[in-house]
Amino acid sequence: MLFRSTCYDSQTANTALDNELNNIVNSGAMVMGSLFALALSAIGVPLAEQLLLSAAMCLVSAWLGRRLYQAETDAEAAAEAAL
Repeated sequence: MLFRSTCYDSQTANTALDNELNNIVNSGAMVMGSLFALALSAIGVPLAEQLLLSAAMCLVSAWLGRRLYQAETDAEAAAEAAL
């Protein structure tokens, strides 16, 4: 997930908490994904089509990650310009 961050030494405890929250969110997403795959199998969707769906979801995730990274770099550039 996207809860990871870098920090100063004074913020290490907060970052450790963020990492723990990240693990909780990731485990919930894995459970939901496995239930979704089980449901697809139960309604008869072939495994090959499930893999194609998974590949499509990866592309969407990569696109969202790129948008988030671009927003972060734009915010950093705006903050530096404001100084």
